[in-house]
Amino acid sequence: MNKKLAIAMSILLAMAFQQAIQAEELESGNQVAADSSSNNTKLLDANSEPATQTWLELQRSGNQASPHAQTLSGPVMQNVYERYKESFSRPIPQMTEQDARKIK
Repeated sequence: MNKKLAIAMSILLAMAFQQAIQAEELESGNQVAADSSSNNTKLLDANSEPATQTWLELQRSGNQASPHAQTLSGPVMQNVYERYKESFSRPIPQMTEQDARKIK
């Protein structure tokens, strides 16, 4: 199975699981438990899509995180490191362009 298909299936499974839990909580009349389990999503807009809420919960929980470290390829890492080293070749300005505009 390719990686994109596996990710899509994981997302759909997580969405279905979350909806099943919410339906069970509502059916049992345990609204207090439903409210306390969604404390982390209260910052979301009330109109946000369930899929967005599911994605954010997956990121928070880390349940779907890969057990393998996500690394950059050799050439990409080399470019990143070169840019990092190059950043030290220029002096740190006393003020930013934005600060200079405020003075004028």
